[in-house]
Amino acid sequence: MDVKTRELRDAHDVLAELYVEKLVDLLDRMPIEQAVLGLFCQLVRGGGNGLDVADVGCGTGRLAPYLSSQGLTPHGVDLSPEMIRVARRDYPDHPFQLADLRALPFADGSLAGAVGWYSLMYLAPEERPRAFEELARVVTSGGCLAAAFKTGDDQRRRAGRTLGLLFADPSLRTRVSMDQAAYRLGGRALPLEVGAGSWKLEVRDGVRMDGDCPEHVREAAPVLSQYVDAIGLRAFSRTGSLTEEDADATIQAFKRHASVPVFNLESAREHPCQGLADLLTARERFGETSGLRIALSWAPHRKPLPRAVPNSLLLTAAALGCEVTVAAPPDYALGQTVCAQAEALAAQSGGKVRYTQSHAEALAGAQILYAKAWGSTLGESCVAPNDPSLVHWMPRLSHFDRADPDAVFMHCLPVRRDLEIAAEVLDSERSLVVQQAANRVWVQMGVLAWIFGFEGAK
Repeated sequence: MDVKTRELRDAHDVLAELYVEKLVDLLDRMPIEQAVLGLFCQLVRGGGNGLDVADVGCGTGRLAPYLSSQGLTPHGVDLSPEMIRVARRDYPDHPFQLADLRALPFADGSLAGAVGWYSLMYLAPEERPRAFEELARVVTSGGCLAAAFKTGDDQRRRAGRTLGLLFADPSLRTRVSMDQAAYRLGGRALPLEVGAGSWKLEVRDGVRMDGDCPEHVREAAPVLSQYVDAIGLRAFSRTGSLTEEDADATIQAFKRHASVPVFNLESAREHPCQGLADLLTARERFGETSGLRIALSWAPHRKPLPRAVPNSLLLTAAALGCEVTVAAPPDYALGQTVCAQAEALAAQSGGKVRYTQSHAEALAGAQILYAKAWGSTLGESCVAPNDPSLVHWMPRLSHFDRADPDAVFMHCLPVRRDLEIAAEVLDSERSLVVQQAANRVWVQMGVLAWIFGFEGAK
């Protein structure tokens, strides 16, 4: 054992009982850490690689009860004999071993994941690669690693931030999950109803404002920028036209005129937070996204709906290497601009994008059926979305006979039962719709952490 390692071990031997006194309930007082560990546990449970995980540098074992409560089987290792003694004393139902992080006592590929919670940082920079090589050795392919480091004032920079959330359209999941994401990062969300709790906004330039919009984005965006640290905007397509979709005028206007970061809570073109949550859910179920076979299928509805959700699913899946088949009736193809972008992303990631007008063809061998109603790009000249000739596009359990035996169903919600999607599908074990909604919190926490880590990004 080299001098530095011996000094590190001896120092932690001295601190063991103090750690018990000061840190035993620390996790309860750290919402960010809880959120990250909660996501780690979800990923492990959904990865299909077992439940055994290593807590490397486990200290007094304080994470073991939490990891166990989340359904995992933790195995603690630490360099300090005194830390291990205390861990075994306080948590006798969990295994703890004396070991160096650079020589872990586990067989190759025997673990579903590993946690390095404020432990890897004690290694000298030149020693960390050895520790990560060990983690890569003992954690199986597709496993998960959660590591925490002290990074100066990053957390303080995110804490206390206020988000201005502008909703020009209704919201349940987006509103609540973004509020929770801000809260769990130590900030707050300030939701505003455009046209109800706040003025209707004009986003067009060069128009005489004699209509029902008393305020222009040229004033609203810079004023809001004085009050909040970032602006989230939800504004659906109003006409369903490709021109409106490609222009994405409302969010683009806010990006031009705001002086704080602006992020998308669903625009005329995309719903990126939903797309991220969808692919996180897919990764939890199947372990990886490369080569994942997704059928993105149109579904009936009582009226035309925006294309933002299917657009984002297609773009995100293509970027992550999935093989996506878009299935829709002749009048309901997605826009050419979005499709071209998805094809370019797939070419870079090794994924594939193809199109069919056959529901059955898209489902053949699919691992995910993602069904969603969306409007036609042809306007009123198309077959109505609730036309009886299209009723067979509503997913039923019998449709999964053509899919992979382990295929799952996904939808962004809200959903009209037995009109858009059969209730038997939504109530079946194949349905992941609730898990998708839950994952909105985690991905939006990541988005906010990224935004406030890179000031000035719009």
